[in-house]
Amino acid sequence: MSAENNNTSSAVWKVLILDSRSSVHQATKLLLQKLSFAGKSFMALSSFSLQEAKEMLQRDSDIAIVLMDVEINEENIGLNLVHFIRKELQNEKIRIVLRTGYPDLLPEKEIIKNYAIDGSLSEEEVSESQFEFIILGAIQTYNQIITTTKYLQGLAGSIAHEMRNPLNQVSSSFFVIKNELSYNR
Repeated sequence: MSAENNNTSSAVWKVLILDSRSSVHQATKLLLQKLSFAGKSFMALSSFSLQEAKEMLQRDSDIAIVLMDVEINEENIGLNLVHFIRKELQNEKIRIVLRTGYPDLLPEKEIIKNYAIDGSLSEEEVSESQFEFIILGAIQTYNQIITTTKYLQGLAGSIAHEMRNPLNQVSSSFFVIKNELSYNR
């Protein structure tokens, strides 16, 4: 497991690469180095096994994209990790892109919809522009989700604050009325 780029997490978009081949990690890191979005560069995090990827996802809550091989060491791990991200971690923000040299291993449409999988890349003959298109599309979606979440949290805090003030006044008034009623008895 390695982290490339010395930028802080607030200055980068983190991309977790899950593949058993170091050549795929190296090529992906080279392509990611050429990209930026909204003034941030991309940081590649490498994982070579399903277990290692799960541990990284549990530790690091600001991974934006997972690029993963559907099959590692003859084992179809793709849906295991997708299920882990969406159901166990309950993380709907992370964007998931599947990579495979075997298009027949890609999941069915219903699974793609249910697990919010953002796309797939062929491991063979994928152009730099195709890679950029998929990654930039996924990061735009991630950024929209993060931005919307922040706005909604701010709005919820503002509403809660605005509700507390009148409720505190009503509570104080009831306290005064209660004391007056018990004093007049």
